[in-house]
Amino acid sequence: NNNNNLDQEKNEKLFFSVFRNIFLFNYIMKYNRVFKFNKLTSKGNGNSFFINSNGNQIFTKREMLKRYHSINPLVQRGRNNYLNNTTNPINNNNNNNNNNDNDNNEEDEELKNIVSFQIINYRDQVGSVWSNIKIPFKSDLLIKFSFEITTETHNGNAGGDGFALVFQGEGNHITTSTNLGGESIGYSGLKGYCAVEFDTYRNENEPNGNHISLQGTNESNILSSNHKYSLACKSPTFEIKDGNLHNVEITFHRESTSISVVVDSVELLSNIHVPNLVGVQNSYVGVTAASGYFYSHHRINSLEI
Repeated sequence: NNNNNLDQEKNEKLFFSVFRNIFLFNYIMKYNRVFKFNKLTSKGNGNSFFINSNGNQIFTKREMLKRYHSINPLVQRGRNNYLNNTTNPINNNNNNNNNNDNDNNEEDEELKNIVSFQIINYRDQVGSVWSNIKIPFKSDLLIKFSFEITTETHNGNAGGDGFALVFQGEGNHITTSTNLGGESIGYSGLKGYCAVEFDTYRNENEPNGNHISLQGTNESNILSSNHKYSLACKSPTFEIKDGNLHNVEITFHRESTSISVVVDSVELLSNIHVPNLVGVQNSYVGVTAASGYFYSHHRINSLEI
């Protein structure tokens, strides 16, 4: 009975948490009309993680506890024994639960301020960070963020392969396979609408290893990083992986169903029509990256829509 009560309490807390998040997200989108990516509003997958100003990975208390239990399975076993041998663990822990709720609320506020994340930190990796909700596409959108790509040059590492801002409708949990290599940039092979890729490594059929391309889907309506499916492409005057901070503005024009890309106040792609976005009402938005033998650190800061 105690275990059943605990399960019911957990389910009620989970339901309340989900309901609260949905309400907050809807409120934000309706009244503030700004969606900010942070550790609370978005989800990382694969080799991606949120970082502080020093570049160190940030863990929530829940993540720390999960890591601790995975390293120390006896801790979880001891906890289960305690619950089974306690007459009324729920009542005994009421005060602790209240304290935990307060701690969680304080932590949520802290998580809102963690607005930088990194994707890829070694070879043969893939990662993604997606919005937890679908972003409405019923009007024009302005997407802003900054990025910096740094490369460890030891052992002949040339760096790669770049990152992409991606629009898709499947969910916030998806990522592509590492078997596709760095040239996938983390999105090729996914079901989606389009991707703005910042490519830093030349693969077959690509113009060079330093270009920004608006990519569409292949004949099977699957996103592809193959240059054959590029809707428009431009090489900036700077090197994308130069380690410097670069500011990006990507605009979605609802009436013309087109996308424009501005980097460091220079318009590189202007009003490029995206057929796949015609009629789309909402979409998950996120950033993906991948590496092959060569790799770079892709850091994204202050992404907001």
